[in-house]
Formats: sequence, C-alpha cells, structure tokens
Amino acid sequence: MRYGIRTINYSSEKFKLDKTHLKNFISDISHQIKTPLSVLKLNNDILKNNVQDNSLKDFIISNENQIIKLDWLIQNQLKLARLEADFVKYNKKNQPLINTINESLKEINPVININNNSLKIEIDSNICIFQDEKWLNEALSNIIKNAAEHTKNGTIKIKALDLPLCIRLTISDTGSGISSDKLNNLFIRFSTSSGDIDSS
Repeated sequence: MRYGIRTINYSSEKFKLDKTHLKNFISDISHQIKTPLSVLKLNNDILKNNVQDNSLKDFIISNENQIIKLDWLIQNQLKLARLEADFVKYNKKNQPLINTINESLKEINPVININNNSLKIEIDSNICIFQDEKWLNEALSNIIKNAAEHTKNGTIKIKALDLPLCIRLTISDTGSGISSDKLNNLFIRFSTSSGDIDSS
C-alpha cells in the first residue's frame, strides 16, 4: 500500500513539474517571438510610408497582411497551448453580452468591411451572462472572423435570445457554408473547409 501511495505522489509531482516546464517554455516562446514580429511590423511601416511606386506599395501591403496573420496565428496557438496545459485562470463576472460582442468586433470590422459585408446585431442590452470577458471575446472573435472571411457581399448576423433555461447566441452568415459531409471535421484542429488537414 505504501508503495502505491509513493508511486501516486511521484506521478503527481512529476506531472506538476512537467506542467511548470511547459508553462516556462510557453512564456519563453511568447517573449522571444514578440521582438522579431515587432521589428517586422516597424520595418514594413517604414517601407510603406516611404515607397512611391504603387506596385511596391501593393507588395508591402500584402506583406503587412501576412505579418498580421502570422501574429494572430502565433498568439492563438500560444493561447491554445496555455488552455490545454490548464494554465488559465478564469475571471468570471455577470456582464452584458453586447459589451463583449462589441469588443470582439473591434478587431474583426476590417475583415468584414474588406469583403463588403453588412453586419446585423440583435442583442438586448439587458442580456447579461456569467463570463470571462477576455476568453469569451477570443472565442467570439474566431467565429466571427471565420464568418467574415468566408462571406463576400453578404450579411453576418449576431443574435441573442434570453430563454427560460439559457441564453442562446447565434452567429450566422450568408457565405458558402460547410458541406454536410465535412461537418464531422468541424472541431478537428487545423481542418480546412475542404476537409483537408492543414499542417503548415
């Protein structure tokens, strides 16, 4: 029996140590990535403000978009790693849902506008939910961003209903959608709308 207890204690301590190493690794990677990305952004801004040739400007703008996308991908992967390693402490409060939606849209509006989409919001300002605003914002931003990217000259609708047992939040769009045979891949990491797994 004592041997069994020692084994359990050892496994528990090893698990805590592994989690600590992973947490430190994630922190180091996050810190090391910020500097070169900031330099890339700064250099690109300098080029954009000093180049006169329109063809070069188009290239620089394209480069800027890729830098923004890279930053977004890296930050989201780091956040996902922190979630999976159970390093996140949620700060939940009863707050208006519309405030979180509006905060999410600040980052997504440029994508919505680029594709010439209209946005329709049907959320009563009195609807409140028990939430961690930061992390719900992350989740909503990802969903709305996907809707905006796959919809052109269409409409993105965000609607909330205060039902007796829950608050139902619906995000819909008039985009191409996902074919029924690909729905099973919806929550597979790195899965694309074509059903392939993007390993890049």
